[in-house]
Amino acid sequence: MSIIFHIDVNSAYLSWTTIEELKNGGEVDLRTIPAIIGGDQKSRHGVVLAKSPLAKQCGIRTGEPVANAIRKCPGLVMRPPDHKLYRRYSNRLMEFLRTYTDYIEQVSVDECYMDFTEIAPRFASPVDGALEIKNEVCRKFGFTVNIGISTNKLLAKMASDFEKPNKVHTLFPEEIQAKMWPLPVWELYMAGRSSVETLEKLDIRTIGDLACTDPKILELHLKSHGRKLWEFANGIDHSEVAREKAEAKGIGNSTTLPRDARTQEEAAAVLEDLAGSVGRRLRKAGQKAGMLSVEIKYHTFESVSHQRQLEKPTNQDQEIYQAARDLFLELWNQEPIRLLGIRSSKLTEEGEPEQLSIFDIRFEADPKKERRKRSTLPWNRSAKVWQGYCHKGSPFLTEKYFNDILIIRRAAANYKFIVCSCSFLADKEVFDMEDKLEGMGMDILVDLFAGMIIAIGIYNFALNANFPVAGFSGIAIIMYHLIGLPVGAGTILLNVPVAIFCYKFLGRTFFIKSVKSMVISSFLMDYIAPLLPVYEGSRLLAALCMGVLSGAGYALIFMRGSSTGGQDFISVAIKKVKPHVTLGMITFVLDVATIVLGSVLVFKDVDGFIYGVIVTYLMAIVMDRILYGIDEGKMTFIVTEHGEEVSKHIDAYSGRGSTILRGMGGYSKQEKDVVMCACNNKQMYAIKKMVHKIDPQAFTIIMESNEVVGEGFKEESGLD
Repeated sequence: MSIIFHIDVNSAYLSWTTIEELKNGGEVDLRTIPAIIGGDQKSRHGVVLAKSPLAKQCGIRTGEPVANAIRKCPGLVMRPPDHKLYRRYSNRLMEFLRTYTDYIEQVSVDECYMDFTEIAPRFASPVDGALEIKNEVCRKFGFTVNIGISTNKLLAKMASDFEKPNKVHTLFPEEIQAKMWPLPVWELYMAGRSSVETLEKLDIRTIGDLACTDPKILELHLKSHGRKLWEFANGIDHSEVAREKAEAKGIGNSTTLPRDARTQEEAAAVLEDLAGSVGRRLRKAGQKAGMLSVEIKYHTFESVSHQRQLEKPTNQDQEIYQAARDLFLELWNQEPIRLLGIRSSKLTEEGEPEQLSIFDIRFEADPKKERRKRSTLPWNRSAKVWQGYCHKGSPFLTEKYFNDILIIRRAAANYKFIVCSCSFLADKEVFDMEDKLEGMGMDILVDLFAGMIIAIGIYNFALNANFPVAGFSGIAIIMYHLIGLPVGAGTILLNVPVAIFCYKFLGRTFFIKSVKSMVISSFLMDYIAPLLPVYEGSRLLAALCMGVLSGAGYALIFMRGSSTGGQDFISVAIKKVKPHVTLGMITFVLDVATIVLGSVLVFKDVDGFIYGVIVTYLMAIVMDRILYGIDEGKMTFIVTEHGEEVSKHIDAYSGRGSTILRGMGGYSKQEKDVVMCACNNKQMYAIKKMVHKIDPQAFTIIMESNEVVGEGFKEESGLD
C-alpha cells in the first residue's frame, strides 16, 4: 500500500514575508494581526494573495479586490508581494524535503506531494514521520506546514485542508465516510462554482450525497467532469507522484499584479519580465517554442487568451517578448489588467534543424552596390549589435522592427523571383527612395490599366446606350448630353470643389494619388477610348459589360490606396467615418441618386432607369468581390467545455490561431469556453467536423465574414 503526503505551507506568502521582516528587524508578526499580501496601500488596487487567520475571520477571501478587504477590515495591514523571495523560500523547503526522499512532486510554490512509501519503515508510523517533517520545517525555517496523509494524492490533499495551521491529518479509505462525506460539496477538490450550483439544483449538498449519486446522472448534467467528481467523492484517484518532471508540453509563467495595470507601458514592463522568465526556462530545458499564447485577466476577473504560431521556434527573450506584445495589443480591450501570463508550446529540441525562409538566406554582396556602404547609423554592424541598439532606444523596438527594416529587393527573371542581398551594408535613404519609385511605377501601371477599362465601360458601352450612369462620370455624361462637354473634362471640373472639401478626411497621400488616377482616367476617357469601336447592340449587354469593366477598374484603383476622385472621394470619406460599411454599398447608395437625376433630366426612359440600377448594383458587387472576395471567409464561435483542445486542433489543421473567451451558460450557469476563429471557406467544413468529433455537445455558430484582415489573410493598408 502506498503512503502519500501532501505538504502545504500555511499562508505561505504571509509567512515568508513575516519571517523576512522579523529577520530584518521587524517587530510585528503579520500572522498574529489582520494582515494580507497583495495590492498597494495607497492606491487600494490589486487583489488579496494571502491572508492571516484574523483577516480570514473578518470575512476576507483570497482573490478578492483589496478595496473590498479594506472595507471589511479598516485597520488591515498590507504588504506587497515579493515573488523572488517566495521562490527562494520555496526552493529551500524543497531541498530540505528531498533529504528524506527524491519522490517529491512540486505542484505550486507552496505545496507538494511526497511518496513516503519507501521511507515508511524508518518511522514508527506515517503520522510520526509527518510530525517529524512538520516540526523540523518549523524549527529550521520558522514557518509552519500542514501535512495530509493517505494512500493516494487526492485524499492526502483533502486531509491537509481539514484544519489549519501546523497540523497533521490522515484520510485513509476507511475514514472517508466519517471524515470527508459530511463536508459540504464545495470543499471537494475540483468542485468549482458552476459545478456546485448544478449539484445543488440536484439536491446534492455534501460530498457524501455526491458519492451516493448515480454517476450516469452526474454525467448527464456535468458530462465527463461529473464522473470525475463522483470518483473523487469516493476517494478514487490513480495518479502517481511524479518523481521527475514529465516531458514538458509547454513552459509558461504568469503573475497577478500588485495593482491593476492600466497603460500599455505598465503591461509592457510585466510582459518583458515574463518573457525573460519563459526564455530562461526554455534555454535551461534545452528547448525552443513554436507557439506562444498570452493570457489577460481583467479587474472584473474575466479571462481572455490568444495564441500565435511563431515564424520559427525560439527561446530568445526578445523574440518571445515581441510576439507576446503583439498578441497583447490584439487582445487588450483597454480595461485594467489584474493578471498577465505568457505560455509557450509546440516545443522542439534546441539543436533540432530548422527550416529556413528566404529572409534567413545571405547572398554574396553585389560589387556594384559597394558604394552604398556609407552610413551614419550603425547599419554596418552585426545584427546583434543593431538589435541591442534598438532595444536600448525603446522597449518596443525589438526584433520585429529589426526584421522590418531589412530591405528585400526583388527582380523578376524568367518568371522566377531572385532574392538579392539583405546586407546591412547599405544606405537607408537610398533603399527607401528605390521602394517609393517602385511603388509609384506600379501605381501608374495600375492607373493606366484600370483607367482604360473604366473608359471603355463608360465611353464605348454606356455613352451611346442611353441609360444613366452613376457617380461623377454619370453627372459628366449628363453634362455631355446637355452642353457637349467631354466626359473626362467634365469629371475633372466636378472634382475640384469636392476634392477641396474632402481633403481633411482623406489625407495628403491619398489625395495626391487620387488626383493622379483621376487625371489619367480622364485623359484615357477623352483621347484613347474614342479611338476604339463603340458597342451598338443590346442595352442589357451594354449595361452588363459596363458594370463589370467599371467595377473591376474602380476596385483595382482602390486596392492601390487611390481613387478616381469625385464620388470616390465622398465614398472614402464616409468609409473613414463609418468603417464597417463596405465601399460597394456606399457607392450603390450614392449612385442611385445620380441615376435618378440622369433619368429625370436627360433620358426620361423607365427602361434606361432600370438598366442604370442594374449597372450600379453590378458595379457594387464586382467591387466588393475584388476588394473583399479573395479574403472573405467564415467566422465561427464554438461554445464548448474543451476549449483548449479545440483550439489546439484548429491550429494543427489550419495553422491559424484562435481566441478563447470565457463564458457562462445563461440557463445552466455553467462555465464554458467560447473559441473564436476566422478561417477561409475551404477550411470551415473540416473544422466543423473536427469540433463535432472532439465535443459532440459543442454549440457551433458559423457566420459569413465579409472581410478578414490580419495574419493568414491580408494586411490592411490604411490611408495616410
